[in-house]
Amino acid sequence: MRSTLNHRKCKLTLLSCILLSFMIFAGCGEAPKFSQSSICVPWTIGDAYALPGTDTELPGIESGTISILDFGYGPDKKVSIVIWSDLGSGSGSGRGESTRTHAYCSGTHLSPVKKKIHYQCETTDGEVVRVIIEGQQFDTTKGSLFLVSTKGDKTQIEQQQIDFDLATLRDLVQKRHANFDDQDKRLEISKEIQSFAIDSEQITNFYDRITLP
Repeated sequence: MRSTLNHRKCKLTLLSCILLSFMIFAGCGEAPKFSQSSICVPWTIGDAYALPGTDTELPGIESGTISILDFGYGPDKKVSIVIWSDLGSGSGSGRGESTRTHAYCSGTHLSPVKKKIHYQCETTDGEVVRVIIEGQQFDTTKGSLFLVSTKGDKTQIEQQQIDFDLATLRDLVQKRHANFDDQDKRLEISKEIQSFAIDSEQITNFYDRITLP
């Protein structure tokens, strides 16, 4: 009787080991991973070397800088953020990291005369991203589009839900990035971005309110 019980215990132990090995091999029990990526491009339909305010009449609609920031947690949780500023004819930069506990990125939109905006973004759950732009704090529960005006001495930021085709904008930004050194192509794509801005009421309404008298 005792031998039978021992035999059953051995079989159960063996089955447990096989099941545990399968779970480890299959990756069961592994925590989802954070991910982060970003792309940032300046654009203008005017003189690419003119000072801000002189190359185009409508900064934000005829020139600007665009950052698209993507955050993820595992296969299902994803958040995309767009930061659209009126700092054209300049440059954009950014850096990011993703660890087991969070995803983070920061970046800058910079004009030729060193006028700039700085942003930081972080998520610890892959659903809500905390955003800081020039010291002003937001989170993506109220929208993932951030329109930024640097007219005058005060930076004005408006947060909205994205109400345009993000895939189309992403394609334009990627093409602008890929053709950074081709002046003719750069202008062609910048005009496409301008058309995109004009077609988007939320972009044109924001910059019209600030720029036009």
